[in-house]
Amino acid sequence: MNRTRILHAGVVWVFLTISCLSANGLSTQSQAIKSSSPQEEDFVSSHETCLVEPSLSVDMGERLVPDVATSLVTDTLPNTGITAEPTPSDVVARYREATEQGDAEAQYNIGRCYYTGEGIKQNYKEAVKWLRQAAAQGHAAAQYDLGCCYEQGLGLMPDYDRAADWYRRSAQQGLAVAQYQLGTCYRDGRGVAQDFTQAVHWYRQAAEQGHAKAQYGLGLCYEGGRGVKRDKKQAEYWKEQAAQNGFKLR
Repeated sequence: MNRTRILHAGVVWVFLTISCLSANGLSTQSQAIKSSSPQEEDFVSSHETCLVEPSLSVDMGERLVPDVATSLVTDTLPNTGITAEPTPSDVVARYREATEQGDAEAQYNIGRCYYTGEGIKQNYKEAVKWLRQAAAQGHAAAQYDLGCCYEQGLGLMPDYDRAADWYRRSAQQGLAVAQYQLGTCYRDGRGVAQDFTQAVHWYRQAAEQGHAKAQYGLGLCYEGGRGVKRDKKQAEYWKEQAAQNGFKLR
């Protein structure tokens, strides 16, 4: 794995970690459902905002680093023949060049850089600007991140309806974390009308991709008979799958 890919996987991890921390302040604004057990109450209160496991973030970073990055692995120093790995600022400059050609991956990554302050001064409004451009081109991860910005009020005014809309666009492209988040929106009636059947649908989509929180949420739906017929065996199965994927209640 080259250093550029490690750097941008790290950028993705930092971005999503900060998203989680920022989102905690909004949890009281969300409409919580009545819990049927202490375990469910803990899950609802602790996991109702944008959350992504670091392992998934790194995988996403590896997958979404643009092809242009392959040319950024090393630069040859003039008249020396010696190669030097680019700094974060160098990489941002190259991404900016690629954005001039309308490259969605570059728009996505420079948006991430503005969000984290990696290689450039942190600026949420600029982050939203670039994420929006990538999202408009159908970039699934940018759509999800833009949804998070709308939900958390980062770089723009909070808007749960638009957050849910961007989560949906990303979820329809198969991004597991977006499917999980959209399911949570339906569970809580945040940005959409509360609908446990839809919550189960989107939790299942994410759970089948191995998303641990979605697996646990689906297990709770089976346990409480919300949006699906009560089924103790299915509840235990999905909770066990979540545990095997590292899910733990806080």
